[in-house]
Amino acid sequence: MKQNKVISFNYWLNKLKEQSIWLTGPRVIVLEVINEQEVVNALRQNIRKGINSLNQNFFEQTVKIIRV
Repeated sequence: MKQNKVISFNYWLNKLKEQSIWLTGPRVIVLEVINEQEVVNALRQNIRKGINSLNQNFFEQTVKIIRV
C-alpha cells in the first residue's frame, strides 16, 4: 500500500536552494511526493546543469503540484 507523503513547498525550495538550483515562474505548492528519491537524485545529478535541467515536466512526474 502506497503511503501518501505531504511535503511543503518550502521543503523542496530549500532543497533546491541547497543545490543552487532555483525554481522560476509562478509559485508552486507541492501536494504530494510521488518519488522522493527520484527528486533527491535529480537534485544531485543536475547541480552542474543549471536551472533548466529541472523543468516543470520533471516535477509533474515526481510530485503533484498546483500553481498559485
